Amino acid sequence: MSTPLSAVERALAAMATAADLGLFSHIAGAEALSAAAESTRRLTEGNPRSALEGLTVVLKGNIAVRGWPWQGGLRVRRGVVAHEDAVVRANYGLGFRAPSFKEPYLLFENPAAGYGVVGNPDREAERSAGGTLGVVLDPGTWTIAAQALRNDVRDLIVILPDDSGGFSATQRFVNQNVAKAMTMGVDASVSTRVLRAALSLRLGGQLLRTRDLTDPDQPVPLPGRAPASLTGGVYAKIPHTGLSLTSDATWTANRPFYEDVNDDGEFVPEDDTVQAPPVVLLDARAAWDLRDGTQLYVGGENLLDQRDAQFAQFKPRWFYAGFRATVDGM
Repeated sequence: MSTPLSAVERALAAMATAADLGLFSHIAGAEALSAAAESTRRLTEGNPRSALEGLTVVLKGNIAVRGWPWQGGLRVRRGVVAHEDAVVRANYGLGFRAPSFKEPYLLFENPAAGYGVVGNPDREAERSAGGTLGVVLDPGTWTIAAQALRNDVRDLIVILPDDSGGFSATQRFVNQNVAKAMTMGVDASVSTRVLRAALSLRLGGQLLRTRDLTDPDQPVPLPGRAPASLTGGVYAKIPHTGLSLTSDATWTANRPFYEDVNDDGEFVPEDDTVQAPPVVLLDARAAWDLRDGTQLYVGGENLLDQRDAQFAQFKPRWFYAGFRATVDGM
């Protein structure tokens, strides 16, 4: 019977045979054997951490791992062993997003949720330029991350309410372009692993400033973009039972939308801005890992049954259950 330990032993033997090919920049043999022995023990006891327990992996050379020589990034830093608990990242890039096939021609209606979405064949491709600057602190069981971002976009693709009709009893949404837009903000998160990683907690938030710059004399916040949001998550694994519980929650602040409230044909931001109410989305899932790679699971999404047919497309509260099996060698 193949075990994680025997699989790692075979992999290390194959690597040694092909050592002259230079396929691997670093081989953490002792670490891999120790981790594989622990994984074999957990599987033998019927307490796998997940359906991926015991899987042998190889990391790409541009991924930094503490204590391993790093082969990515600047050439002058190649081969440097990472010992620090802090990582600073910066990037800048250009983006291009062409319309997918379904976005120009989509015709979808969800009467139960009270909305429908119509494609727009006249929509233009989106072009952007942006960058981020962030830091990650990992002093043990805690991970703290923060990031600043800025994006400048032409022909930003958005989905907005549309009053031109087409559905009898639902709100209509259409893909549209914003000729010139800007987004900038900061986001931060903190997570921790306690009780031998059996319990993980995560909390994050974002502050966002957006502008529709189509009319330079009258810039306004982008429609549908919340200036603030919070996210949180809990993962718990009950030892010796194979039972794991996951829950995720998201809070989104008021989002601005624009309507000709006075029906006068003129856009005045102070008079024609409508604020969509805050939204709280809550999901939960429970899974039971059985022996031989099988799993039973049950969960629910949008448990608070949040709905906003006028400004957003939310699925009504729904539940699901299932069974999954993994067969060795397939």
